[in-house]
Parts: sequence; structure tokens; C-alpha cells
Amino acid sequence: MNRILGWFAVLVLAMCSATWAQGPETVVTDSLGRSVHIPVPVRRVVSLSASGVECIRIMERIDTLVGITEHTKTRKAQFPEVARLPSVGRGFMPNFEVIAELRPDVILAWKTNPGPELERQLEPLGIAVLRLDLTEPGKLPEEMRTLASILGPEAQKRTEAYWEWVARWTEQIQKSIAGQPKPTVLAEHFTPLRIAGPGSGLYDLTQMAGANNLADDIGIRSMQVDSEWVLERNPQCFVKSILLGKRNAEEDTRRTDECLRSVLERDNWQLLDAVKENRVYILDSDIASGPRYLVGLAELAAWLYPNASVPSGKRIHEEWANAAWIPMYKKDDGGQG
Repeated sequence: MNRILGWFAVLVLAMCSATWAQGPETVVTDSLGRSVHIPVPVRRVVSLSASGVECIRIMERIDTLVGITEHTKTRKAQFPEVARLPSVGRGFMPNFEVIAELRPDVILAWKTNPGPELERQLEPLGIAVLRLDLTEPGKLPEEMRTLASILGPEAQKRTEAYWEWVARWTEQIQKSIAGQPKPTVLAEHFTPLRIAGPGSGLYDLTQMAGANNLADDIGIRSMQVDSEWVLERNPQCFVKSILLGKRNAEEDTRRTDECLRSVLERDNWQLLDAVKENRVYILDSDIASGPRYLVGLAELAAWLYPNASVPSGKRIHEEWANAAWIPMYKKDDGGQG
């Protein structure tokens, strides 16, 4: 009973706050193609994804974040700036009461998860729901620009500088593999034998790397297959995505080794060319999609084209960690950034 009364009190307070806060707004298009009305200036944001937090950090608007997911909170080494922010629960199952108490202007959510209940619970409170995946390399530039547009002119300038930096490295990677024989490849999501297809971030990455992806014809983002399906296609390279905890390097290494061993030990997989030639690779999902996909692209290209002089993924990651695009932003801004 007390919990119900507490939620009712939060609801009344939030609805009153929403009424008082009525003012200027902007309209943006989200990943679902919806027109979303956002109050401006945006001062308070809850992000239901780690990639959303990364994008906001690139824009140097961490000051707007007031709530993050439990998953993001556990990654203190990766996100020290937000480790003390309150948790709003799981990204796909957030705590609506906690979100209402935080009184954000906007909540940043995945394209389809959580479901429509997110809008039903929060929009009556005056909280805008902006659905941006911020994961797929092919869609990320447009989605980041949408996000930057609600976070202000400085966020937009930093976003453009970031994409100039990405473009420079992408050109170098693609030049380094030009003229190389294109290997055949299949890529697998976290779930065993869940193959990445057109429209998924992992598939996009193999295309950017110029590989011949043998799942071109499945026509959907992912498909559950069996071992026979993979054996029939017999890729020269096989890439498996893994979600690492980022809390302990030794633990992440152990989990990566276990993941590789589990793939190699699948029934009859010793018949695959990828296994015979030791060309099964485990790729951290954090660099396979989201704003750090450039690092994953360099790593993947180096694996697929061992005879090419591909730029170092480690060097690119170091530049990313040091926000190498900021000097570009300041130069474009006349040194006033």
C-alpha cells in the first residue's frame, strides 16, 4: 500500500513539474521514424544504454546525465564520470518510479526495447522518450547528430569533429586493404549460432572491412541456424561477438578464451576452413558496434587481411580514449572550444 501511495505521490509531483516546465521545444526524428517533441534546453537526461552514455561523453555533455542503468554503473573503469549516478534498473526493464523521481527532460532508449510501456508510463509525466539505438555503424552518424541537436550547438560541433576523426581513420583502413583478396566470413551474435545478417551492426562491420559475408542472402538482422547451415557455407573466417564485463582484465581474458574454445569444440566444426586455418576470432561487442566501432573495424581488418598494413586498433583506441578529435573541434572553433 505504501509503495502504491509513494508512486502516486511521485506521479503527482512529476505531472505538476511537467506542467510548470512547459516552454520551448524542438522536434526530432528518432530511429522509429517518429517525430518526438523535446523540451529545450535539455538539462536532464536518463540513458538506458551504455552506448548512449558514450555518445553523450563524446559531446562533453555528461553534465546532463541524471540516471543510468545498472549495467553501466558496474563498468566503473569505463565510465568513472557517471559511476555515482543513480541506477534506473535494467536497460530493457527500467524502474519507472525511479525515473519519475529523477524528473528528466528526456529518456534515451533503444529502438524497440523497452516496449511501448515506456511511453505509456513516462510521456504523461512530461518526459520525452527518444529512441536511438546508437549502435549500428551505418546508422550511428545520423543518430548521433540527432542526439547532439537536442544537447546544444557545442555538442553538435564536437560531434562533427568526432566524425571527421572517424572518417580519416576509416579512409586509412580501407586504403590499407585495397586490392587484397576478399575472404568469406560469417559473424555470430552472443547467442550460439545466431548469425548476423543485413542491418545488424556486426554485419555492417564485416561490410566496411570489405569481406564477402556469406549471410548476405538471409535478408534479416539475425537468424538462428544450426551447425549444418554453417558447415555448408564453410566460411574462411568466423567472427564471434562477446559481451565482456570490463571490470577485471584477467576475467575478460579468461571469458574470451573460454568463448573461443566453445566455438572450436562444436560438433564437426573441425571441418570448417576457418577452424582449420585458425581464423576464428572473438570480438568484444563494445568495439563491434556503438561509437567505438572504429577500433573493431581496425581489429577485424587486421584479422581478415593478415598481409596488409592495417592501422593499429590499439593506437586508434588510445586516440579515442584521449578524445583526439577535441583539438580538431577547437581548431574549427577558432580555439574557443
